[in-house]
Amino acid sequence: MPNLTATQPLEAIGHLYETLRILKSVLKEIERGAMRGIEISKSLAAAWFRVNCCRHYTESDVNYEDLNVEAM
Repeated sequence: MPNLTATQPLEAIGHLYETLRILKSVLKEIERGAMRGIEISKSLAAAWFRVNCCRHYTESDVNYEDLNVEAM
């Protein structure tokens, strides 16, 4: 099982924060009543991509992966 370098957990967390930023923007758009389905779908796809970027770093360690599931 490969170990993560010192910077990799921070990079993974950065992807999760970007996911959170995207999801907050989607929520604001929905709250405004601007239901642009295609734009929301694109944003949600971008958020899911960021989650998978995070998983790229953490999938080798089941302990990190468990934390990912809770975060999602």
